[in-house]
Amino acid sequence: MIRKIAVLGLFLVFLLTSLVFAEDKENQAKGVFDTFSDDVTVETGAKMPVLRREAPYSVTLITSEDLERYRPQSFADLFQRVPGVDVLPLNASFFWMTVRDVYGGFLHQNRITVLIDDVPLFVNLASVNFLDAMPVNIQDVESIELIRTPTTISGVSAVQGIISIKTKAARNASAFRAEGSIGDGETNYGYLGFGGKGDRASYRISAVSSQSDLWRSSELDRPQLVLKPGDPYVRKTNLSSRLDYPLSPSSSLGLLFGRTERSSIYEEDSPFVVLPNIAQNLLALTYTRAMGEDSQLKLRFSHTALSSNWETQYFDRGLPLLYAEERSELALEHFFPWAHANLLSWGGNIYRYTTRSSRDTTPPYVVAATKDKLSLHYKDTNEMGWGLYFQNKHDFTPKTFLFLGGRLDSYWTGQGNFAPFASLVHKTAPGRSFRLNANTGYRYPESHELLANLAFLFTPAASSPLPSGGFFYGAEFATGQGLSPEKVTSFEAAYGGSFSPRFKGEVELYHKKTENYILRRDFEGPMTLDHPLGFQVLPNPPAMALTPPPFPISAPPFFTIGVDLDGDGVYDAAFVPGGGILPVNIPWIQVTGGEISGEYLLKEWAALYGNFRYQKAKMRLTPELAAILGLPEESEVRTAARDIYTLGVKLDLRHDVKGFIEAVQTGERILRRNIPARTVVDAGISFPLAERLKGGLWGYNIFDSRIVDNWNTIKPGRRLYLVLTYDL
Repeated sequence: MIRKIAVLGLFLVFLLTSLVFAEDKENQAKGVFDTFSDDVTVETGAKMPVLRREAPYSVTLITSEDLERYRPQSFADLFQRVPGVDVLPLNASFFWMTVRDVYGGFLHQNRITVLIDDVPLFVNLASVNFLDAMPVNIQDVESIELIRTPTTISGVSAVQGIISIKTKAARNASAFRAEGSIGDGETNYGYLGFGGKGDRASYRISAVSSQSDLWRSSELDRPQLVLKPGDPYVRKTNLSSRLDYPLSPSSSLGLLFGRTERSSIYEEDSPFVVLPNIAQNLLALTYTRAMGEDSQLKLRFSHTALSSNWETQYFDRGLPLLYAEERSELALEHFFPWAHANLLSWGGNIYRYTTRSSRDTTPPYVVAATKDKLSLHYKDTNEMGWGLYFQNKHDFTPKTFLFLGGRLDSYWTGQGNFAPFASLVHKTAPGRSFRLNANTGYRYPESHELLANLAFLFTPAASSPLPSGGFFYGAEFATGQGLSPEKVTSFEAAYGGSFSPRFKGEVELYHKKTENYILRRDFEGPMTLDHPLGFQVLPNPPAMALTPPPFPISAPPFFTIGVDLDGDGVYDAAFVPGGGILPVNIPWIQVTGGEISGEYLLKEWAALYGNFRYQKAKMRLTPELAAILGLPEESEVRTAARDIYTLGVKLDLRHDVKGFIEAVQTGERILRRNIPARTVVDAGISFPLAERLKGGLWGYNIFDSRIVDNWNTIKPGRRLYLVLTYDL
């Protein structure tokens, strides 16, 4: 507690001192992860270009220069430096990320909208965006706008914020670029890119192959719960291309393609593997027309696809689940000035969403188990929806701006909602601004949340009713029929900017309340039809209601269902409702917190930067749910990264030598359940070796990274890697 007060006091002293000795200067130099500058234009959240200090939301701009400096090995490494963003690498396949919210695991990342050149990556499988498997190469990124304010103007999944990735224009691509990295822990990657320009068209093509071995699973406190012992590593391959073709001085066509493949590989054999291989595709055709100095029209067709091969191997029986989803979308975006001192942005989209699996079945989720195989099938779906949005910026004075907007969405179920947004921005001095905003947004439950969920119960081999060892019992029951759309109401106040030639900073306070919060909760134990949560065991189709199974069935309180898959008159499986991950509606969760971030120029070549965040969360449960979960009806929520500290120094030396050293801590020092505190100290330096050859050395040390009772965890210890880049 003393350390928290000391850090908070230090930042407040910096802030108050700068307010007293402030100098009004425009066009201050850009800061680390451009959070403070006035002369930077951002676009995503407002759907129109606005200056950073006039934006109606909290935004951090990450540029290609930042990417060159920090050389992140993944988007998780990059985002952990952003104020208010909680990042927890879970294992070789996933990392968790929340923005001013509570941790619900990687399954809750559907509350963050991911855009690549304005194309949404809509992922419905497990209701999650695979942030570590995005079809874009970090080397091809021009900028990233990370918006920390709930802004549903960009869609119903933006109730935490938006990650908007802009790729480099094809005309700026190198004719040839090669880049490679080698390091300890088998962490390495290779990049190869080509580019060319014709009389009108320009193109770029690039590919990346990477491998990381930073995870372990064999030293946990309860290793018997680890599904796959051994030492896993993840391998990724990305392909990205872009074609730009100007039709006239005021219009152009752009074609974007990306594909990524990710696989989790183990060096040791194991009887049970349950980690998915993921592939994502992105294809987008965009028509852009400048219709005046402050007017632009965009028409875009996009197609995104995701496929997963969920390899399940149990006692030498390989049984994959093949899953695929596709989303085709037609979108329009238009902004233009109107009346006096008004800038209006409006648009909409219509989409078609489909899913396919290895076998279409009824009900939507079915566990099929026999003496020889085990598999999970997902019912095919075909859905359509549409949305409309608008946002108006009104300039009351040259220093005061009012934003009013909203979005209307309609879903395939026939339901819809309207989400309003309002923000008042006042520039108190050149380079500084004060902002107040209020936002109400919605996140509609995904189709699998509405229809059904799967629970698992493992039985030891010794008590298995079947030959050849252990067996896997499952259950199918509907839990989501009563789920309501999440309604998120948020309020935010912020003040910051350039206070002096040497100091820039920002203070933000926020409060967010989510009603009907959809939380996935680990549940253990048997369930019956009269369970207090109202679970209903789905009946078998009449053709499967055959004679009892030829093997013993557990006595009540387990409720079992026999299923005959091959129609031979004998049950091939017994379904037993047991423990699992259940989505439930919680009446409300509210999050209140504050952030202080700043940068102080020590020398012309050195800048000190840092941020501090403190956050508290409360949760209210229904009496029935509180009794089941064993929690009070109203209680504090322990999030994985309640407090975040970052402190670093950025160096810009002579002869184009750049470097940094920093420390990042997330979470509490005391382990609570399966969430650790995590401290990372990292540093790096880049330098020219020849006219077209650059080199760099980066390293980091990880502390306190242990995750109890989970599959894997980050290995603590030092990492060091060398990067060489040849640019023609």
